[in-house]
Amino acid sequence: MFVTSTVTPDTPPNCLYLPDQDGISDKVIETPSFTVNSNSAQVTFHHRWDMESSDADYDGCVLEISSPNINNGDYTDVLDPAVGGTFATGDYNVVIFVGADNPLSGRRAWGASSPYVTTTLNLGANINGRTIKFRFRMGTDQASANQGWRIDTFAITGASCGP
Repeated sequence: MFVTSTVTPDTPPNCLYLPDQDGISDKVIETPSFTVNSNSAQVTFHHRWDMESSDADYDGCVLEISSPNINNGDYTDVLDPAVGGTFATGDYNVVIFVGADNPLSGRRAWGASSPYVTTTLNLGANINGRTIKFRFRMGTDQASANQGWRIDTFAITGASCGP
């Protein structure tokens, strides 16, 4: 489960934290709803991760979006062509190993380890005028653990928060 942590935030006093567990898991946290009002809307956040990785990348993290005009509102990876998102900075850096029961098997993700990086996502025109939510998602496989994922300093431009 994601928790608020005061250990090594990018901007004190805290950050969002999810440990990388030993065993199969699929953990998520959703943002509040946003209404996108620009073709040039962006999401920016700082994050660091330390996921199980040895001879392959077994655990990893992704960012997904829910929009009523895409896949009936089901969460979809931000880079899916139906979404139209592109990373300006901080792109996914691994492909999750297939064959160890990770629910994200075969997907591009943030994996292995990294110090804090800034990820900026261009949202694109497909969701302009739509109310959306983001979902930060971590998938782990059947064995081994590492430190986990820390997310900090989330911002969205070209959008407004719901009521």
